[in-house]
Amino acid sequence: MRPDRTRPLGDGVDGLLAAGAAVAGLGLVADVWRLKTRFLVLGTTVAAACVVPYGELRVPGGVLAVVWIVFVAGAFKGLDHADGLAGTIGVVTAFGVGACAAMEVMDGLAVLLSVLAAALTGFLMHNWHPARIALGACGSLFTGFLLASAAVLTQAGRGLGDGAGVLFALTAVASADAVLVLLSRRLAGRALLRGGPDHLAHRLRRLGLTPQGAVVLVAIGGFSGVLVGVLVHNGWVDGSAVMWVVGGALVVVFGLLKVSVYGDAVPHRRRSERSCV
Repeated sequence: MRPDRTRPLGDGVDGLLAAGAAVAGLGLVADVWRLKTRFLVLGTTVAAACVVPYGELRVPGGVLAVVWIVFVAGAFKGLDHADGLAGTIGVVTAFGVGACAAMEVMDGLAVLLSVLAAALTGFLMHNWHPARIALGACGSLFTGFLLASAAVLTQAGRGLGDGAGVLFALTAVASADAVLVLLSRRLAGRALLRGGPDHLAHRLRRLGLTPQGAVVLVAIGGFSGVLVGVLVHNGWVDGSAVMWVVGGALVVVFGLLKVSVYGDAVPHRRRSERSCV
């Protein structure tokens, strides 16, 4: 049988890429015009609902997967608060999810993630501090959506508990940053969607780290989580190893919650400390 050259990435991957492009288009609209967050969430939810494998996850699992994809996509948008951070975490995560896809013989998905990792690496050459360009909502939503959706596809054949553990490990940094911001704003009585210098890198800078040092430290945490996720997925370590990632994320979140970020106004905000939603 001759290969179908009209589908170079394989069945299902073309649809994932199309859905990701739609999310990127929505993010581009948000970058150019003021677009309320609820429209970004709604559009991303619709796109996620179109790529989730309901046949393997069933409807309840599919709904949870959609929620997870939307959460991670939004979390990656939040990671674009410091020069080089979203790109670095994106590269590390893409390699990790790509490794999981390769082990599942999802060749098309593995190729797509390799291309994404290469593109983000090239992007980092211009996004490292001091950055000349940024991902914006367009690039960050696309990256987060593609990585989260691909991760869900690689875990679709596993049990709910094991799959959820690997998914968290692969996206631990983005998840921890989102939880940190939401908890911080909630405790401070601020609107959850009101931007502020309250993300991971903002707080690490408050502790005295340089812009590059903050990104490197967060990237080490991201690499550690991704490594655990890949090892657990491949069965090389027990699934309980994910609890170390969960514990580490909780320590970081509750530890950095003590860093004051809302008290003093910053007279001249640097590009390496952009306030993000």
